[in-house]
Amino acid sequence: MNILRLLFFGMWLLVGLWCLACEMDFITEGFLGHSPMLNYAFSTLCVITAVGGSWLACRLLAFPRIKQEVETDKTGRALKKWSAIRLSINSLAIFPSAICYYGLTDTTALYCMLLALTASLLCVPKA
Repeated sequence: MNILRLLFFGMWLLVGLWCLACEMDFITEGFLGHSPMLNYAFSTLCVITAVGGSWLACRLLAFPRIKQEVETDKTGRALKKWSAIRLSINSLAIFPSAICYYGLTDTTALYCMLLALTASLLCVPKA
């Protein structure tokens, strides 16, 4: 489980480095363009991935079949497997919003990124 915690903090570090690189103008803001249709499409993508991914990551271990698999496994492999899947779902909820926020300079993606980052705090891998 220690590797999962390292990956979790690595995910936070990667998001922080991405934001820092964009804020320090190493990566140009608005690199995705300023079309209203593009803005709508990416904002919709951010909302769907942030809300859906955050909900799924937080509720994943509560699904009956997964819960039963984790409870009946004596070795702890099932918990590690589902925690890794949960971490990847969190990452897929966070990174599109982070990229779209700096790529479009639209605040919808910022709120989605903050929602997904807050939800990831509820999904810290257990030791």
